[in-house]
Amino acid sequence: EPGGFFFAVSADLQRKVWPWEDYSLIDARVPTSLPETAFFAGLR
Repeated sequence: EPGGFFFAVSADLQRKVWPWEDYSLIDARVPTSLPETAFFAGLR
């Protein structure tokens, strides 16, 4: 949400308090198992 908390603080502060990114598997076009442990799992 553009008016939400994360857009109200600087990018510098965001990196300090949340130094990682999260991703959710929505759709897979390669064989995979959950939970995934590698971002590029199943790709050649």
